[in-house]
Amino acid sequence: MKQEIEDRIKNVIKCCLGEVDIEKINDETNLVDAYGADSIDIVQLVVDLEYEFSIEFPDEYLLIEKIAPYKELVSTMEELLSGD
Repeated sequence: MKQEIEDRIKNVIKCCLGEVDIEKINDETNLVDAYGADSIDIVQLVVDLEYEFSIEFPDEYLLIEKIAPYKELVSTMEELLSGD
């Protein structure tokens, strides 16, 4: 299940940020540092993730610290998908 979630997240990242080698995305990847994502990219990523997973990010999750680091993004998505 976790791998499926990560694969879907990586595909959304690729769609949002363009030329991204999703095979190189790992727990240490920061989307801002590695791919130059700006605030508009991050907002688009959130919108696309909400659409892809049929979820809504609560306001307290709309922080760059919870989205830009890939490891944090996966953790956030798992939490939102679990309904906790």
